[in-house]
Amino acid sequence: MNNIIVKPNQTLFDIVLMACGTMEGAMEIAEANGLGISDSVSVGQSINIPDRVVANSKILSSIKESKIVFGTKG
Repeated sequence: MNNIIVKPNQTLFDIVLMACGTMEGAMEIAEANGLGISDSVSVGQSINIPDRVVANSKILSSIKESKIVFGTKG
């Protein structure tokens, strides 16, 4: 299981994109963290990313290579 620490202006959906490259894992990530998909997350909060979550490796590689950090709140 991996963790992502919430940065300023990030939502759970931003974290899901950073972890999966798509929104497919939103329900699994929310559930693994005791959250609903529309729940707020706090700066500094650790979000667990279950190993079973499906990721799009092509998109993830592009996100990581480009050093993109999503922050769509506010």
